[in-house]
Amino acid sequence: MEKSIAAAKKIAETPDKNWLEYLEEINLHLVFRPIYTLDLSIVDANLIVSFIIYAYDNDSQKINIQQDRDHNKLKICESIELDTTNEIVKNILTNNHDIANNVILNYLVELTTWAWQTILSQLDYHANIMRFVMQKTADEKTSEKTNNAGEKTTTVQDYDLSEAAKINKQKGELINMAIAAREKADELLLKIKKDFMLTDMATQSDMGFTFTDTAKKKIDVESWKDWRKEVNAKKQLTS
Repeated sequence: MEKSIAAAKKIAETPDKNWLEYLEEINLHLVFRPIYTLDLSIVDANLIVSFIIYAYDNDSQKINIQQDRDHNKLKICESIELDTTNEIVKNILTNNHDIANNVILNYLVELTTWAWQTILSQLDYHANIMRFVMQKTADEKTSEKTNNAGEKTTTVQDYDLSEAAKINKQKGELINMAIAAREKADELLLKIKKDFMLTDMATQSDMGFTFTDTAKKKIDVESWKDWRKEVNAKKQLTS
């Protein structure tokens, strides 16, 4: 977001200032407030806020896909003079700080746009319509009966051919509507993947999920945390 990048720039230029009121003005104070509860100087806290924005916002010019992600994050820290020898900063850089990880995930929620809800709505519409048309209508139904000897017989209900044709035509129209909704969702998903390519790269590396893929389901930060835990577990196994 342009407003976030502008904020990151301002904060990094004057890190010894209290920026909470300014963050409230741009409606980011609740996202970043937990950073200010950590055992940090005001300078380090401010610079961490700036770092998170620069490291995950798709409008950031500091995300370099040509660089190794860890190296890129170090370069971002260097550009804003964030002290990477600080233990808290070290853990944030390796995504091993729970509070900072939660802040990052909540910031990602702020990055989502109207497209997320639109994609989800179109996918839900497609799924619901397809589920409906796959249900057997009265003319297609069969039933089982058990006689006195315990034998089961299948009975096919009689149906009217003209009624069946009418129903099949309606189903065809609904299927076309469902396909159109799915196509709209896929087109919009492709667009946000282009628009948020940098953020996708960052979350894939750091959090174990693709940011834009979250548009396919209702936003659930808790499930995003689970992906991050899986990444940590894999790192521990290979270390």
